[in-house]
Amino acid sequence: MASIGLIQRVLKALLHEKIPLKDMLTILEGIADVAEYTKNIDFISEQIRARLSRVITQMYTGDDGVIRLLTFDTNTEQLLLQKSQEQDGVRNLMLNVGEINALIQATSAKAAEILQKGISPVIIIVDPQIRRGVAEIFERFSLDVVTLSHAEIDSSATFEVLGSISITNENE
Repeated sequence: MASIGLIQRVLKALLHEKIPLKDMLTILEGIADVAEYTKNIDFISEQIRARLSRVITQMYTGDDGVIRLLTFDTNTEQLLLQKSQEQDGVRNLMLNVGEINALIQATSAKAAEILQKGISPVIIIVDPQIRRGVAEIFERFSLDVVTLSHAEIDSSATFEVLGSISITNENE
């Protein structure tokens, strides 16, 4: 059973990331389902985001019905997955300062290219396990990008990959 306080904190977390609350039935059902197993707000919020894939997809679909997005290259995504550690059902990215700087610089450069083409917002799609961690880093460094996971894009969506972001691991 989900308390009023838990529901309020999940709604606040969704609003913080600009997720509309218009499908309240799906949100409340999701909270009730997931809250049986955990009270972790971050984990519950990620599960709700996945259930709202249709709403999220509509938010970022252009007038032509296409979502334009960036990805991480395979090596970068693998590095981020390796650097993630699970704690209380939520994965946290354990990056060193150099890796964070490389991630911010590479993403900023690619985002600037996209914005110069007149495409906004800049959307990056990542593995669901690292979405929250990547989004938190981008927010901390005031990077104006939308970070979505594969689970948040409706399976019927049409998308165009505009490029891929690559960082190098200094230890390799």
